[in-house]
Amino acid sequence: MRQDAQPVLLSAASTLFFVDGSNGLLQGYDVSLRNPGSPFEDRLVVRWQDREFCSEPFFVDSGESTVRVFIPDIREPAELHLSLARSHSQPLVVRHKPRRHWTVHLIQFAHHDLGYTDLPSNVLREYCSFYDRVLEFCRETDRFPEESKFRYTIEQGWSLLHYLEHRPPEVCSEVIRRIKEGRIEVNALLGNMITELLGPEQMIRLLYPVYELKRKYGIPVVCAEHNDIPGISWGLAAALAAAGIKWFAPALPDYFRWHDMNFHTFWDEDRIAPGGIPHAFYWQAPAGQKVLFWYGRQGAGGDVDLRLNRVVPYLEELEQRGYPYDVLRYLIMGGFRDNAPPRLEFALTALEWNSKYAYPKLVPSLNARFFPDLEQRLGPDVPIYRGELPGTDYPIGACSTAYFSSLNRITHDQLLIAERLASAASVLCGFEYPDQTLKEAYYCTLIGDEHTWGLAHPTGPGQEACVAQLSEYPCRAAALSHDVLTKAINDVADCIARDEDGLYVLVFNPLSWRRTDVARVPAKLAEPCGRPMYPVPGQSEQDPRFAILAAYPVRQRHLVEIPHTLLRAGVEVIDLETGRAVPHEVYEITGPSAPVPYAAQRYSLGQFNPQELLELRFLAQDVPACGWKLYKLRPAAQETPRASCSVSSAAVLENQFYRVELDEESGCVRSIFDKEASRELVDATSGRFLNQIVVRSALNGRVTSSGRAVFEGRRSSPVSESAVIRTCADGCPQIVQEITLYHHVKRIDIANRLLKDSTPMLETYFAFPFALKNPRFTYEGSLCRVEAFKDQFPGSNTDYYAVQHWAEISDGEISIILTSLDAPVMQFGDNWPLYVSQAHHGVMPPGFDHPFHKPEDVTKAHVYSLVLLNNFRTNFSPAQCADLLFRYCLTSGVGIKAPEFGYSAALPLASAAVQGRTRGSLPKCASFCQVEPSDVLLLTVKRAEDGNGLIVRLLETQGRAAEFLLTLPLFKIREAYLANAVEDTVGRAELLKDDTVRAFIEAYEVVTLRLLIA
Repeated sequence: MRQDAQPVLLSAASTLFFVDGSNGLLQGYDVSLRNPGSPFEDRLVVRWQDREFCSEPFFVDSGESTVRVFIPDIREPAELHLSLARSHSQPLVVRHKPRRHWTVHLIQFAHHDLGYTDLPSNVLREYCSFYDRVLEFCRETDRFPEESKFRYTIEQGWSLLHYLEHRPPEVCSEVIRRIKEGRIEVNALLGNMITELLGPEQMIRLLYPVYELKRKYGIPVVCAEHNDIPGISWGLAAALAAAGIKWFAPALPDYFRWHDMNFHTFWDEDRIAPGGIPHAFYWQAPAGQKVLFWYGRQGAGGDVDLRLNRVVPYLEELEQRGYPYDVLRYLIMGGFRDNAPPRLEFALTALEWNSKYAYPKLVPSLNARFFPDLEQRLGPDVPIYRGELPGTDYPIGACSTAYFSSLNRITHDQLLIAERLASAASVLCGFEYPDQTLKEAYYCTLIGDEHTWGLAHPTGPGQEACVAQLSEYPCRAAALSHDVLTKAINDVADCIARDEDGLYVLVFNPLSWRRTDVARVPAKLAEPCGRPMYPVPGQSEQDPRFAILAAYPVRQRHLVEIPHTLLRAGVEVIDLETGRAVPHEVYEITGPSAPVPYAAQRYSLGQFNPQELLELRFLAQDVPACGWKLYKLRPAAQETPRASCSVSSAAVLENQFYRVELDEESGCVRSIFDKEASRELVDATSGRFLNQIVVRSALNGRVTSSGRAVFEGRRSSPVSESAVIRTCADGCPQIVQEITLYHHVKRIDIANRLLKDSTPMLETYFAFPFALKNPRFTYEGSLCRVEAFKDQFPGSNTDYYAVQHWAEISDGEISIILTSLDAPVMQFGDNWPLYVSQAHHGVMPPGFDHPFHKPEDVTKAHVYSLVLLNNFRTNFSPAQCADLLFRYCLTSGVGIKAPEFGYSAALPLASAAVQGRTRGSLPKCASFCQVEPSDVLLLTVKRAEDGNGLIVRLLETQGRAAEFLLTLPLFKIREAYLANAVEDTVGRAELLKDDTVRAFIEAYEVVTLRLLIA
């Protein structure tokens, strides 16, 4: 054979493929050759250092070809000399660099949406069929090698809970067995919630349903997922850490790069995840604990190619880009759809693959298998980030169905009140603790904050049915919360000793500090949804089997009403602790559009029952912490001061704290002068008045405001001064506003009732242009205190924030605290063009492409509260018609504790009217739970999930570690324990006295106690 006819080795490239050889691992090299002659068989000879290896024979075709040849797995850089064993061609010199032994953890999941792809009821049934198949696939692969067996991740708990409730015991047992053996994993969170909307206690209750399964069945729960939402409350880190969850793997979609556009990411990718590769970092909770955060860069979906052909090219790319590990979490899904079905074929592909290759190893896996693998490879330099990831799209998407979102927000706090009352009543009064009712109510509030609020195509009968089914959850939560609260407070009232006949009002303070506030007592309270049957009291029938039963809203009696004749003729409200009459007024609903809850219904019913129209309001002074005070009503010598309407001097309201001037044309607040601070609070140069409605068209960016106002009058009484204004705006043909000042409480209340018409593509705000220079904005997130621009991920959303109970605007000298009772989203600094990404928005509004704002861009102390938005093409509602109420409370001053004001505004005094004398055992004025210092906020008092004692949860709010005292004056504490957030006991707590526990709390920490009551 002529020399020029010899085959030539052109190139050799290492691959990621390894196989098991007789003497160890072999690595695949793709060798390119040119063979000018006939096909032949040969071997590759590899020489390096002082070693030599001869490969298995392979076939060399004519012409140019590439063959894969397996050579020893050389684990250090080396110069390889490659030649053919039978030919005399020149050796090929290759620089060898060791390749990784990859393990790819294939995490198969569904992408949970309660809706979107179908009606929620149908989605639940579909998941039942999914999990039937998951069990079938587990059985089919039981005999597979361990690394190829079918495994499945249930990333959210609601689907599994439904499945266990609707399958026979033997099927449920099999599911639990498969979870325990590591074939199925359920993650810690109930659902893909809009976490920024969750109340602080709701954030922790997000973990309760899955942890109930853990306690009941002994299954492992070690990781949390949170999919499809480009925003996460910092409080989730606090909740996960407090529950002992170490690992977090959210699937974060980069919506702003969809549809071949590139506006920005939801954080600074170059800093958080440089190089376009997955990253792991620690997310530090407010109190300092850390959760390992995996950012996989696959968005909210997964690979749907059942042959997994993209995996190897992706691994090659990761190595080139500097990905630091040889393990990867790789999401796979059963198809191109949210709520995708499970597929057995992924396991079949893994079986075939792993039978050929030692590496890359494709392992159907779980988070519980991936994270320990990852942690073994982490070095000491894993980055740490702290703060909020303020979301886009979803917090403001909730404004597309504002009524139900508002109802759910209010219920968050009503549930706290109801649970505290039920806990006290169960210990002190023998009240049957409604644990299942409260559990269902919490479940419903959580689902009410789930991220799916409509179908993929949000119009037609399907959309209406989807929204109706989802709306049932907040409605049901509100009804159950009201039911528990009403029954519990009346039970407590019936156990309080009353020495005389007559009419009384019990006022309950749900907060852990002594409080002076205005109590509101409807003359006829809305009845609870449950009316149990009890024997009619006083029957002469001796045999209880033949007792006549009747329905009662509270235990064996009807709710007590305050006669309208008493309220209209004149009434005195007597503080039984001091014996003195207190300032009071009678508020009357004079029309269906009054800016109070359920005004239209109450006005209608009031036409034949006048009690429905009236509400007694009075100053309740020094109501004990988490306690009550009893007041007596008696006829007055003169007519009751009524909060009646007049049209005189409506443009100025004044008390000892503020002078408020209203603009006579718009009816909005022109000026608020704080008399104590001698400061004007409204920026007169802003071009906006305070509480002025601002409407922006998403179509053209045109901004309009309210029309000319009509002053309906001024209400004046010993309790308050208020003005009522009627106006209108684009999309809102009727707006009724009320501004209220209180004579004994430094607070301004604002109530806005809107009648929203069907006009879509509008953004609707209320303006609060405060007059502070160099403002600093701080707000309560869920379980966290956030300073805007500072306590958030680098490069994250600064255009708007979801605020819990308070926002504080400060210039270092004075602070203004603003509480929004009904609407969570606030813009700080200006009314920026609104961001909804191209994944969800209908039309792209003008100014949409602006970058997120930097601190230097924010020079004004202006706040805009977003209340309505309907520029959507998917998932949310593109239009809404509703009767809506948006309420705000604000105060100002030096040294104000924002949490105290915010929680006082959002958790009002509860009340119940009772009648007649009783021999009750409880005092007329008492506290059942006290916390010192007040910086330690009481989050919840509840019965333990296992029935063993009371659970008390607290949160430090001012960033100061402290020793605190928890006192239950009416109880005797037998034992006290520290617990984690999901009520697992972790140690003993110090019992100072039989009613007081002493413990330590870190700055911003959540502490949970279990108290065994004698």
